[in-house]
Amino acid sequence: MRTVTFSEPKVKSLTRAFECTWVSRQPNFHSCDLDQEKRIFLTASDIYATGNFCTFWCTPELEVLHYASGHYSPAFFADEIKFVNELAAEVLDEGLHLKKDLASIEAYRRLHKARADKHEADARVVQKAKNGEKNQQNGDWDNDKENRSAKADLAQRRENLVNGLNYLARVSNSLAKISEKKNTPVLLPNVISTYLDGDPFGEGKPK
Repeated sequence: MRTVTFSEPKVKSLTRAFECTWVSRQPNFHSCDLDQEKRIFLTASDIYATGNFCTFWCTPELEVLHYASGHYSPAFFADEIKFVNELAAEVLDEGLHLKKDLASIEAYRRLHKARADKHEADARVVQKAKNGEKNQQNGDWDNDKENRSAKADLAQRRENLVNGLNYLARVSNSLAKISEKKNTPVLLPNVISTYLDGDPFGEGKPK
C-alpha cells in the first residue's frame, strides 16, 4: 500500500482533504511463509482484505467516516476515497467537522447503505463470471501445467476480489447500523481494535 497505492498520483490527489498519518501498530510483525507471500502477490492485485492493515477516514473529533482493511490496488482505493469525499460533502461542514443534525446522520446511513448495495452488486457480477469460467472445458489448457497454474491464480484473484467487495459491503452496512443505533458515527477508539476484516486467519491484527 505504501509504495504503490499511496504513491499513485490519482490517489494522492484525492487525499488532499485529509491529513494523512501512518502508524505501524505492530512493527515486528513479519510473515516468514514465502510461498504464502508469493501466492498473495500473484492473486491479491485488486483487493485483499487482510486483517493486519487498515485505513481509517475520520473527522478531527475521530468520528469514523469509513474504513477499509487490507490491500487495495490504486483504482479500487481511489474509488473508496471518492466515496469518502462524497460522504464528507454531505455530512461535514466547511471546517470538516460533522454536522450535528439528524439530516446529516440520515445522509451518512443512506450513503453507506447505497455503497453496500453497489459493492454487493459488483461482487455478484464478478462471481457470475467466475462461475461461467468453471463451466468451460478446454483440454489443451488443463493439460498444460503452466496454464493450469495461471488459471488457478486467476480464479484465486477473482475469489479475492469477490471477498473484498463483499467485505466492503459489510463495513458500510455495519457503519450504517451503528449510526442508526447511536445517531452518530462510531468513534475511532471504539473500532480501532475490533474493526471488520475479510481475513479468516486474522494475521497481524491487534487483539
